[in-house]
Amino acid sequence: MLETGSGRTSFPSWNQLGLSREELYLEGTLFSGQSFRWSEHDGEFVGVLRSHVYSLTYDAKHQVIFRCLETVQKAPLDPDGDITSHREVLLEFFNGDVDLQGLAAEWRHRDENFAAKLPRFCGLRTLRVEVLEAIISFICSSNNNIKRISLMVERLCALFAENRIPSVTLHAYYRFPTLPQLATVTEAALRSIGFGFRAPFVVQAVEKLLDLGGVPWALALRREEVSREEARQALQQLAGVGPKVADCICMCSLQKHDAVPVDTHCWQLIRRDYLEELRLAASLTAKRYEQIGTFFRQRFGPWAGWAFMHLFAAELTRFKPERTQAHASPAPSAPRKRQLCGRLKSDTLPVRSIYFSADTTESEPNGSPPVT
Repeated sequence: MLETGSGRTSFPSWNQLGLSREELYLEGTLFSGQSFRWSEHDGEFVGVLRSHVYSLTYDAKHQVIFRCLETVQKAPLDPDGDITSHREVLLEFFNGDVDLQGLAAEWRHRDENFAAKLPRFCGLRTLRVEVLEAIISFICSSNNNIKRISLMVERLCALFAENRIPSVTLHAYYRFPTLPQLATVTEAALRSIGFGFRAPFVVQAVEKLLDLGGVPWALALRREEVSREEARQALQQLAGVGPKVADCICMCSLQKHDAVPVDTHCWQLIRRDYLEELRLAASLTAKRYEQIGTFFRQRFGPWAGWAFMHLFAAELTRFKPERTQAHASPAPSAPRKRQLCGRLKSDTLPVRSIYFSADTTESEPNGSPPVT
């Protein structure tokens, strides 16, 4: 449960985001491992974007609503302008201008397997995470799981007390460190907060990123004229970034919507439901990795990464049955959603999952896998 701090007895009021439950499935989107800075509190989803702490949920009409939990305003508050600014930040993060329902209708006709799984995951969107946060977070995802990645990212942010965001809650929230701040963090410091064998990769990646031109260099990869393959090759100059991690960054930050990160779940899915010739394959090689990505792009087109997310989410087993209520409303008496997206029922909706990081092993790997 969210608790107020700083002497406050109430939270800010709710505001409409402009998306419905059918257009934005908060639980699936925020807990599918695209971003690691969100937590759930009695149906509210709280996280940090840029320098803001946001809480999101659904109202009684199943519309997404939000509020900003900061306590300090840098300038006199203009209610209309301030709300509009926050709404723009959130809609950009959720890629709110993408017609997901239209895309899903097209994919449903192309692929029976997708059509069968869509009702449970309609509204699952692909995010636009800040590029530096995405790079560091996905480097941390190697041989890891969502819970631990989130803890590592939170501990990294907490190294910089000056980045704390004053909020109405008792929990401490921090902005993600800047690149110059990250450059001051040593390998020993990262190991002390649980980064393990990933610590030197982070240090080396930060150093290389500075040499390449910093965040502006990475942001330039988001330009439309830069292809997914070009962006992926550029990212692999950074320590700890192989094809899979690069595809994660491309899909979840750089707006390369045709990127398909292939992990254990995807490897199982493609062999079981699509490519029979891979069923007896012993391992995921670099050649097979490319074959799988090409297959999904040919099947689903330029937005293949978004379609893949639905298929991928259906493979995940780390769901908690006691938390299957799809969208708790701030009003206790609000009616529950009974049907959305055809056969979608609130009782069938998953909440938490592992994404691109199913291996929970904490030890340092003995060797380098063919695809990282």
